[in-house]
Amino acid sequence: VFIGIMMVCAFIPIIGSIGQSLLFPIFGAGLMVGCDALRRGQPLEFAHLFVGFSKNSSQLLLLGALYLVAVIVVLIVAFVPTIGLLGGMAMFGAGDPDALIDAMGLPLLIGVLIYMMLLVPMLMAIWFAPSLVIFNDMQAVDALKASFRGCLRNILPFLIYGLVGMVLAVAATLPLLLGWLVLAPVMITSTYCAYRDMFYRA
Repeated sequence: VFIGIMMVCAFIPIIGSIGQSLLFPIFGAGLMVGCDALRRGQPLEFAHLFVGFSKNSSQLLLLGALYLVAVIVVLIVAFVPTIGLLGGMAMFGAGDPDALIDAMGLPLLIGVLIYMMLLVPMLMAIWFAPSLVIFNDMQAVDALKASFRGCLRNILPFLIYGLVGMVLAVAATLPLLLGWLVLAPVMITSTYCAYRDMFYRA
């Protein structure tokens, strides 16, 4: 259901993307609540997905809004200089379209690399933030800071987890996205387990 909602949002221009960013922390928190119920021996319930709409919903929405703003800023930092460079090349080196297309490769590659580099700290900040808001009653900004610090202290496991996750994501996507029926629950539960390991003491 969660993936279906996100897919529906993806097909709605602009508004859908905004909706995805705002709703992701709410549904993410609900999934964490479901994992917590399983840990305590309780059944997983459909209602768990929507817990974030009734508990700390304003802070979860703020998380989504802050993440959306961060994504926009990163896109601007990564690609506006690239677009400007390409515009200048088109204006002053105008004549040969094929040469312009060939020349686009390096600036676009640099833009993508900058985006990926800036994306990592953003993911570190958002990764455990919904859990910290829903379980620890943290404010959105405090949750982002705590999540970032937690990932930073465990940066090597975090990076290995991310690299393995990227490989598995490609593998899950190839068979008509069917692999995500297995990978999505694994990533959700592993995120919850990491949250418990990092922010709780036995």
